[in-house]
Amino acid sequence: MKLVDADVNLASDDDESPRPIPGARPDRRRVSVSLLLTLAVLVGTVALVFTLFDERHDLLMTKARQYHTAPPTWSLTAPTAGEARAWMVGVLGSSAPWPPQVTEVVGATEAEILRRPTAILRVREGAEESTLLIQKAPGIAPRPARTEDGVGLTAQRTGPWIVVRAHTAR
Repeated sequence: MKLVDADVNLASDDDESPRPIPGARPDRRRVSVSLLLTLAVLVGTVALVFTLFDERHDLLMTKARQYHTAPPTWSLTAPTAGEARAWMVGVLGSSAPWPPQVTEVVGATEAEILRRPTAILRVREGAEESTLLIQKAPGIAPRPARTEDGVGLTAQRTGPWIVVRAHTAR
């Protein structure tokens, strides 16, 4: 019995030379075009992500420091603790945690940070004034504490809430 490979062209009577069978590997030009296209898509995707989405790394702490050093115009000026709590329910939609060491509220305003409503309070704790940012936690909590430009920053997660406190560092 004679075995013949059907894919191989044998020389026949018409004097044609057999054609080589193309390999599975593409030639260099196709490989380089494929590589360049892949790199272009990868670089374009990374650039698009970094330009479209906000930088979230410690954004709440950075905003707390900014509001502490340059206070905004207050929606409420010198409210009582009960008025401030009622205002927070209106801004945040439910009862947010109230720090027990607060003796007086200097001012309160609202902002939107990371597309979430945020209550910003300037409070007096004893003789020291500090700024509180209270928001439903956006997922990953920032580092618990740090000092930046003479401002002490503390983040505390309480249930679904995050409270960032900015105060003058000692």
